[in-house]
Amino acid sequence: MKAISTHAHYEYHSFYQDISLAKLLGVTYPGWLAHFSGRAEDIDKLFDSLTGNGCFWYFRKAMGDIYHSGQIMTRENWREIDEALRARYREDPYFYNTIITGISGLQWVVLDEHRDPGDDHGLDCMRPSVRLDDWVMGNARKAEKDFDEYIENMEAFVCCRSRAVALKLAVAYRRGLDFGPEDINGARNDFARGDFSRTVQDAVAHRICDMAARLRFPLQIHTGFGLLDNTRAMNLLPLIRSHPDTVFALLHISMPWTDDALALGRDLDNVYIDLSWASLLSVTRTARFIREAVELFPAQKLTWGCDTWTAEEGYGALMSARRAVHEALSGMDEEAELTNRIFYSNAKALYRL
Repeated sequence: MKAISTHAHYEYHSFYQDISLAKLLGVTYPGWLAHFSGRAEDIDKLFDSLTGNGCFWYFRKAMGDIYHSGQIMTRENWREIDEALRARYREDPYFYNTIITGISGLQWVVLDEHRDPGDDHGLDCMRPSVRLDDWVMGNARKAEKDFDEYIENMEAFVCCRSRAVALKLAVAYRRGLDFGPEDINGARNDFARGDFSRTVQDAVAHRICDMAARLRFPLQIHTGFGLLDNTRAMNLLPLIRSHPDTVFALLHISMPWTDDALALGRDLDNVYIDLSWASLLSVTRTARFIREAVELFPAQKLTWGCDTWTAEEGYGALMSARRAVHEALSGMDEEAELTNRIFYSNAKALYRL
């Protein structure tokens, strides 16, 4: 079944040179969760530290499907899978693209390449989401004489990314989502003094919302896990209400505060909810969220993204999401239609792909 991933962080082609299972695990969610050393001799330890963990199970399932005739990766066979992985990339250095477009069936991927915002890795299936965290936090400031020039340069930066389909904020890893009202005079004064204060940050965020509306781009915002302080989706309510013409795509269903996403999706016409990352965190909780979401608000408001750095883990993320969707919708007459909406047609319309 074809699908669109609305949110991914795929590695560059060079990553797959000298690829190994240990190198792959080093940039996966299981690897980060278990503080994996990146050494092959420590792979066995993952089977102890991540016993019962869903994200590791779906990574193991994906590796078995791709490299071991459908047999899940275990302590006993991971070395065989490691060798099969290496051999496949020796034969085809672009095998990751086969996984993305062939095995996973992804028609499009909205790529968040934060190392070079707006880059598409030179792949036809990739369309960028331009991350603007550095502009909100002041790290993008150069020699601008005033706040207005800074905003002009930010907009010029975005407009140069000709294949972009969305804007993105992941500042929940660096500050709360409790953006205040736009105080343009205060922002100009603080900027002139060299103080990139919360007043300046908030004003930049408001300008990003305006720009997204003008460009007809959804504004993707990381919600939930991050700093945890003020990163739940409900903190965005004043910002969203201030920009009724901006479409907000709230990533990660505000996990663990998933009721926030349900409420915002239900009551605000310009809010869409994205399932990215959620099923890797918990299939059980994601399935419950999906069932409640389709009962609460229009079905076109749900989309899905893999939110992974490798094609292999992305395939596992897709399997986990399909499991969650099936558990949520099983028994409903509209299961097939809703499944297609979540994985394909909603994103195609929202991102104009």
